[in-house]
Amino acid sequence: DKYMATIRPRVSFKWLCEETFFKVLNMERWLFTIVDRLILSWDISVTKIGYKPLNLLLAARDVAGVDPLLQA
Repeated sequence: DKYMATIRPRVSFKWLCEETFFKVLNMERWLFTIVDRLILSWDISVTKIGYKPLNLLLAARDVAGVDPLLQA
């Protein structure tokens, strides 16, 4: 964990936000991910409607060490 915390992935400045619907034990869930060559952040929600991705984007920014909005 300590070593992985020191690594910053090389990312581009165009990130992809993906959503995937799945069921586990008959419970419906949504998986949201931000991807750029690898998964930068992910979150699971019980609903798609009204999901607010700000925390997802902030987590991806922290992992990547860059803000894609400022690099465009």
